[in-house]
Amino acid sequence: MKPTFEEALISRRFSFPPSGLFFSALQPSQENVRDIVAAKIRDGEYALETVPCFCGERHFRVLAQVDRYGLQVQTSVCAKCGLLSTNPRMDQSAYARFYESEYRPLYEGASRGENAKYQEWLRLGRIVFDFVERRLGPKPGVVFELGSNMGATLSIFQSRGHSVAGADYGSRNIEFGKRLSGVERLFVGGIERLEEDGRKADLFILQHVLEHFLDLAPMLGRIRNLLNPDGHFFIEVPGIYGWIKANCKGNFLEYLQNAHTYHFSLATLDYVMGCAGFERVAGDEYIRSIYKVSGRFRDREDIPTGEAARADAYLRSLERAILPRLVFKKVLAAAGILRLRDRLRLKTS
Repeated sequence: MKPTFEEALISRRFSFPPSGLFFSALQPSQENVRDIVAAKIRDGEYALETVPCFCGERHFRVLAQVDRYGLQVQTSVCAKCGLLSTNPRMDQSAYARFYESEYRPLYEGASRGENAKYQEWLRLGRIVFDFVERRLGPKPGVVFELGSNMGATLSIFQSRGHSVAGADYGSRNIEFGKRLSGVERLFVGGIERLEEDGRKADLFILQHVLEHFLDLAPMLGRIRNLLNPDGHFFIEVPGIYGWIKANCKGNFLEYLQNAHTYHFSLATLDYVMGCAGFERVAGDEYIRSIYKVSGRFRDREDIPTGEAARADAYLRSLERAILPRLVFKKVLAAAGILRLRDRLRLKTS
């Protein structure tokens, strides 16, 4: 049976074609890349696939038809377990080509340069290290990271006595990272490069990677096989109940992007991780979390109770709070008041 989709848009702002009430203007270069991606999807060069939810459910409620760039991206909530996902989504081949050619130009716009990017990753890596050390202690061990980017986070663990290795598909980032981070065991590729290492990890790190996976269960199973029996798993993803307010000023549309195939709450992450044989040790709704290898696997029928209704209600409450401000800002822009304000700021700066 094919998945079914019931339209339940959060507001007209989430319909396609987009209404124009986006979070911010895109750079001309980003608009050009967005149009290229849209054309590839429209022409079938980037194939789409429709899939059931992780829990097996095939009925979804469509909350949004557009992402923050103006691409036609359908974000749905599972009517059963409450997990949000991009569905339909690009298939594995399409995503591979998208990440290779359009992902960075679309998401980052004009490049800040590798040194600036590395320093930002180093700042974020210190947050990860502190979060882990406060909860697991300073005992050195083997640390793997998938999606290691330039190796900045691993460099911090290495400087504290850990033996580290990382893998990332970005060959340029790996090349640059090896020079700057001092981490030698940085490999171009995916999880297979860490499997080739021959060691078991005491800690496995995923920073803003899990939400990009297409098939959660197989990948989490492979990661579990890479961990020691008493190993731990650090996961950071943009949680819907913490990230949107902290980083998107309460604007759910700003949060949505075509590269994210899943959108988690702590409850739905616990559910997915439990089914993969992990148990949470620490975590918050932002989401930064630590899981340990568990002796049991959660039944997929043991879904989070009431999570679908909770997510729906929360996202609609955010929209009710922010929509008047967005409309007011658009009125001011139409009247030229915002341009006048910006010119006055330039004169006084």
